[in-house]
Amino acid sequence: MKKVNISEDLRWRVIYLYYDSFSLQEISELLKISAPTVTRIKKCFEQWRCVINPLKGQAGRRKIFNGSNIKVNFYITLLYLYNNR
Repeated sequence: MKKVNISEDLRWRVIYLYYDSFSLQEISELLKISAPTVTRIKKCFEQWRCVINPLKGQAGRRKIFNGSNIKVNFYITLLYLYNNR
């Protein structure tokens, strides 16, 4: 089964409809998403008070350089090459 990312806006719509006293089945039919997905979004909101799990991030090693560091690294490399001709 293919995993589909659900937008944050759609997740908030689930929460708003739930607190407007719609049932989980009605929400899933109205928004065309599965009932377990609605339940998962609701549980995440009850636990964290936000619709995106703050602890779930990109797996793996963090990147050492960002865009500004790469520019600095490039200029340092150019200076090194210029001085060592």
